[in-house]
Amino acid sequence: MLRRRPACEQRIDRPPARPVGGVLVCAPFGYEAGCAHRTLRTIADRLAGRGHLVLRFDYEGAGASSGRGAESDLVDRWHDSVRAGVAELRRLGVRRPALVGLRLGGSLALAATRDDPDLGPVVAWAPVTSGRRYWRELRAQAAITPAGRGVRGPAPGPE
Repeated sequence: MLRRRPACEQRIDRPPARPVGGVLVCAPFGYEAGCAHRTLRTIADRLAGRGHLVLRFDYEGAGASSGRGAESDLVDRWHDSVRAGVAELRRLGVRRPALVGLRLGGSLALAATRDDPDLGPVVAWAPVTSGRRYWRELRAQAAITPAGRGVRGPAPGPE
C-alpha cells in the first residue's frame, strides 16, 4: 500500500504555555530553502520560546509535500500553500497570524496580504521583486551547485 504525501507538509513549533500569537514561516524555494533551513528553524524555535505558535511548511511540489515541482500552475499552488498555512493557524486559534518570509517566501507572504486584510504583521526578508532577475539567479545557482540541474531556458517574459 502506497502512502500518499500531503499536498502541503507542515511542522508546528508549540510554545511552552498557551500561545500569545501565531506565525507562519514562508521559506524560500529550491537551493535557497536548503541554505536557509537551519536559520528558519532557529527563528521558529525562538518564536515558540517567546509564546508563539509557529507553523513551517513545504510548498506543494517541494520538500516532503506532494507534486513534482514542475506543474504549470505551481505558483498558484504556492499561494494556496500559504493560504492553507494561514487557515491552519486560525483553526488552531490564532486570530491574526503573522507571516515571516525569506526571498520567494517573502514575496508570497506579501501577496497573501492582498487576499486577507486580517493578517498580522508581515516580515518580508529580501523578497523577490523581479521574476526575470530571480530566474537568472536560479539559473546561475543551478550552474554552480553539485546537482546543477533543473533551471533551463530563457527568462520568463517582461516584468
